Amino acid sequence: MSADYWDGRVSLYHSGRWPDVTPERRLPGGPAGGPALVLDSPFWNGYQRDAGTPAVWDGPMAYLPSLYSVYGPTHLTAPAEIARTLEEAAGRARAHATAGLLVANLPRSCARRWRAVREPDAVIRLDVAYSCDVRDGVDGVLAALPRDERVEWRRRWRRARERGLTMTRDAGRLPEALRLANDSAVRHGIEPLYDAATFAAVAALPGAAVVCADLGGATLAAFLTVEHDGVLHLWAGGIDYAALRAYSPYLFLLYEILAGAPARGVRRVEFGRGSYAFKRRYGFTGTELWSLYYAPGPEAAAAHAPRLAVMHERLAAFMGLR
Repeated sequence: MSADYWDGRVSLYHSGRWPDVTPERRLPGGPAGGPALVLDSPFWNGYQRDAGTPAVWDGPMAYLPSLYSVYGPTHLTAPAEIARTLEEAAGRARAHATAGLLVANLPRSCARRWRAVREPDAVIRLDVAYSCDVRDGVDGVLAALPRDERVEWRRRWRRARERGLTMTRDAGRLPEALRLANDSAVRHGIEPLYDAATFAAVAALPGAAVVCADLGGATLAAFLTVEHDGVLHLWAGGIDYAALRAYSPYLFLLYEILAGAPARGVRRVEFGRGSYAFKRRYGFTGTELWSLYYAPGPEAAAAHAPRLAVMHERLAAFMGLR
């Protein structure tokens, strides 16, 4: 796993630009800002499915931030600031009769800092986010791979190019990118994770683009990306699995993105969560994302902490972690 690059840094998700639009079903009249007060979250449901556990929460839940943000509040470092944020978020969670507050997606060092301010009732490693340094372009990424993987990736990229695959940036293909992203989730046994409103809100951000692997006007793979402060976030993506064997569109598109990154002033690519073995295989380094559960009272802690402990162990096995 990587060092905690985001420790003390303001990520895209806390830059003031990230939209508060998700497919989550939220409590009506919830406060603006602060935690997301959620009745149903496709992302959380996906974690429960991966873990093979029944529903963990007994009611609506407060997430800080929404699980659609890859990283939590990594920029908060002062104990007083963390304490104030916790007090306000937990107060809102209690006021809306939620099952508690989950401070989500903190790298290990950030989670340790929050725990020093107030120990949570449970801790769970929900996910791993993958990234790589691209200051040396695709050659720098390939150089770190075993020779067989390096040769095979280049071979597949070259073959796809010879067969007519090209990379294009086309905002008009946003609906196709949404379809491919949701198809990929469904293929892995998860409900669709995204909706048109969420994709449109992210696509409207400064630095956003729909990057596609194109074959004569057909979209064989696509990423919805956002460039921010020298970091390229591959926030959501998917492929046409019918084209996988003949064109390797995912590997082709990834190669093209990495190759062009330095010329765009990108020094780091964030490849997001999921597809753990694939991302490790092709040179991306994982940052474990830890989430801290703060119960509204002893009864909620007694009910939810054991369920989260089971979920933690099962997700570790699912992600191939110890």
